[in-house]
Amino acid sequence: MTSLDMSPASKKEVDGFTKKLTKEAEQLVSNFFPEMIAEMDNLLQASLSLGDFSSLRAPLDIPIPDPAKEELKRKKKEEKEAKAGKKDKDGDKDEEEAGPPCGPISCNEKVESLIKEIKPHIQTLKEKLNTEKVFELLTNTRTKIEGFQTQITKYYSERGDAVAKASKQPHVGDYRQLVHELDQHQYCELRIVVLEIRNTYKEENTQVTRISREKKIIENKMNFMATFRHVTFGELTLQPSPEAVALANAYKE
Repeated sequence: MTSLDMSPASKKEVDGFTKKLTKEAEQLVSNFFPEMIAEMDNLLQASLSLGDFSSLRAPLDIPIPDPAKEELKRKKKEEKEAKAGKKDKDGDKDEEEAGPPCGPISCNEKVESLIKEIKPHIQTLKEKLNTEKVFELLTNTRTKIEGFQTQITKYYSERGDAVAKASKQPHVGDYRQLVHELDQHQYCELRIVVLEIRNTYKEENTQVTRISREKKIIENKMNFMATFRHVTFGELTLQPSPEAVALANAYKE
């Protein structure tokens, strides 16, 4: 036995794993991929087809300050500091670090619900691509999928910053509008994510089906040539040409 030969036990284990993987791949192509394509289409039509984004706006429970009350509050504070003879720097610091004059600000429930529904599909696509490795499709798609996950994280970070600014400076309307703009942008991004997932399944299914069909054609040609490898008609013996044999062996390898 050479160093490249496998023991019968190892070969049996490898053959068993190959058969199992082949069966999983066939199941993906025949059942899973078509089901996921249909599911992504349904998700696009049911939850990601808004034409008017006004229904997507989430309420921001951040009170808008009254200029007159704020001015009165500022004057009282100055009078208090003047009587004390000095400014309480520690007190100022505590006020700066205090939370906004409102309760907890929730996330956009509609966008959050979509994210929770789509994230498992992103992870599932990553896992299934490891079963069906179709040339450069795996690497390119994996990079794209990881970008989807990063984009979701970025949305939470940017929206949190915008909400914090809107609560600390409630008189600035642009910060409030920024929160709504981020929600709308994320909704559009989630639609693109679902489109990409659906198209990836379609492309993967097409590629695997094409490769499987070409493999069967090659196998049929090899079987045909093997059948007539040594067929004799009287004094005439039919054999495939050396080029045909070499081509068949190359495909077989």
